[in-house]
Amino acid sequence: MIRFFDYFKNISAMQIIDLELSHSNFYCPATGEVIVDEDAEFMNENAKSLMGYWSSLVFEEPCINNKSLETGWKKFVKKFEKENDGDTPDYEDFETFLREYNNPTWVVFALTNSGVGHGYQSDTLWLVIDMDTKKATKAKK
Repeated sequence: MIRFFDYFKNISAMQIIDLELSHSNFYCPATGEVIVDEDAEFMNENAKSLMGYWSSLVFEEPCINNKSLETGWKKFVKKFEKENDGDTPDYEDFETFLREYNNPTWVVFALTNSGVGHGYQSDTLWLVIDMDTKKATKAKK
């Protein structure tokens, strides 16, 4: 039987939303801001709502804009490597870190593009978005 409070113990953890897409476009659901536009630069790394991202193509080189998230990730990796004889976290370990990270207004969008080119390929981009980011207001004239 699940105790009442056990149900809510991870209420402040991040959610991960997995999406399988046929394109690489992504706009922040809270602000409408362009995060990824396949017809322009690959990534808007300066998007106000983007706390960080990881790509399966260069997993060891995340772009993290939030200092708290960056510190938490570095601590997680260091602890993981110490406990696992120098091995680095894989995707499942990474998603465990995200699920356990304490920030209820952040959501992870895991965008996967799959296809057949010179064989089957699949790439995933994990975007950490602050859903509490306010849309920028235009200055009144």
